[in-house]
Amino acid sequence: MQRGPVRLASVAHPGHSYKLPSVRVANVGSQDETINVRVERLSAGRGRSVPPSWVHIANSPMQLPVNQGTQIPLELVVPADAKSGRYLSDILVVGSALSLAGGTNFGAGAATKLEFTVAPGPGHGLLSWLPSWAWLAFGSVLLLAAALAAARLSGLRIRVERKNTGRAGINNPGGPRA
Repeated sequence: MQRGPVRLASVAHPGHSYKLPSVRVANVGSQDETINVRVERLSAGRGRSVPPSWVHIANSPMQLPVNQGTQIPLELVVPADAKSGRYLSDILVVGSALSLAGGTNFGAGAATKLEFTVAPGPGHGLLSWLPSWAWLAFGSVLLLAAALAAARLSGLRIRVERKNTGRAGINNPGGPRA
C-alpha cells in the first residue's frame, strides 16, 4: 500500500462530492488475494472521525492476482448537514487468501491516513446551487433598480421633446414644401 496519506487538496463544503486521490495497492504474496478496503479510525490525532458512509470506494472487495497492483478510486461525499472542522481517519486495506491447509483464512492489512477539512462557504445555504455569474447578474440588476428608484424618489425629471424643424422631407412630412 502507498506510504503517503490520502488528502483532499482543497477544503470540502457540505453538500458536495470530491474525487480523492486513489489508493495504490499491490499483492506481493504467493497467492491471489481478495482485497477489502474500508474507512476506519486507527490513527491518533486531532479531528473528527470520518463516517465510513462519506467515502465511496470503487471495486471493493476485489480479486488481486499475485505480483499485480492496482489503483482504487475513492470519492468523498460530504452530506449537507456535515459539521465544520478537521476530519481524520484511515483507509484500511486488508488482503486475504484461502489457505490450502484446512481452509484457514490468513490476511494482512495496511493503512494510510485520510485527512480533510470541512468548512462552510460555497454550497452552504438556500440558493447555493446558483453559479457565481448568476449572483453577479442578480446584484447588477438589483443595483440598477435601486438607482432608478432613488432617481424617481429624488424628483429628478427628464423631459424629451420633439421639435418640428420646419423643413419638408421624409422626417418631417407635414412641413413646408419647396
